[in-house]
Amino acid sequence: MPHSRTLVLAFDGDASAADLIGRLSNRVSADVVTVTVDLGQGGDLELAREQALAAGAARAHVVDARERFAAEVLLPVLRAGAAHPAATTPASLARPIVAAVSVDVARIERAHAIAHGASGDARVAFERLLADAAPDISAVALEDLTPAASAPRRSVTANLWGRLVQMPADDADAPSDRSIFTRTTDPMAGHPHPAVVELTFDRGLPKAINQIPMRFPELVEVLDTIAGDHGVGRADRTRRSGIRLEREIGESPAAVTLAAALDELERTALDARLLTLKTSLVPQYAVLATDGGWWSPARRALDAFNDAAMSGISGTVRLMLFRGGCRVVGCEVGLPSAAEQTRNMAAVQPAV
Repeated sequence: MPHSRTLVLAFDGDASAADLIGRLSNRVSADVVTVTVDLGQGGDLELAREQALAAGAARAHVVDARERFAAEVLLPVLRAGAAHPAATTPASLARPIVAAVSVDVARIERAHAIAHGASGDARVAFERLLADAAPDISAVALEDLTPAASAPRRSVTANLWGRLVQMPADDADAPSDRSIFTRTTDPMAGHPHPAVVELTFDRGLPKAINQIPMRFPELVEVLDTIAGDHGVGRADRTRRSGIRLEREIGESPAAVTLAAALDELERTALDARLLTLKTSLVPQYAVLATDGGWWSPARRALDAFNDAAMSGISGTVRLMLFRGGCRVVGCEVGLPSAAEQTRNMAAVQPAV
């Protein structure tokens, strides 16, 4: 049973959140235990642990969830066709695993509540994830327990899948492009010659780069370096957030490259009607990955559909990476037998 004297805080190492640990403990009359989740964001996460303890946390956990993040979120999103940064963001994809790990720690600590620093739509999504995973554990938003503060001028989210910087469009103190991009090289100032990479897939799962087998997290890191060195995966856009304009700068070299390769395999190997249906479901999948519906029956049903649809998607795609561009230059598909195709179609079509 949850212990009424313990609260778990999802802690990303942010200095402002560290400052709140002591006040949070006094406000809710409970011991605060922090959990920092390693999703491949880089940096010294042990430092975050030390910061939490110095700020008054009773205990501080650092959990390496990179493999879990890759297997339980990134691969399903990639196979669903929702991996492109225009469909989902590194922050939205991280939420299900951060919520799940927070619940795991809360069970260990017998905590009665999980606190978090999300706000706005992100708060709604995160609390929905917590409610689905652990309806008996309360969610506590830091913004409800602390005096109203002005929104940060700049926020940075990074993990295995990419990096996103958000700031006001009129930010006079915005850093230069040279310093704001950390995972990609300026497309016009990078390598003078293109690179060709070969990606091998087995049933929609990326298995090798240039015929070298790799675990998925390792494959993403290697591809991030290769594609990033050629400026692939940069995005710099302005969108309206409430009443103000916000600038978003994204870097997702591996995500963009993998999505382009898998799209080509699908166009080559899938039945035209099945491809049309699968493509039409991408927006719904992206919404479930973004709004907190990750553990919903709808997402599980879409994953079952995608598993069947992708069972025949195996082969090799060659891509040319040059000056920010990612272009398919070759595709060899290992097509399933006629009997396998019939079984695959039957698995995703309703009985008549």
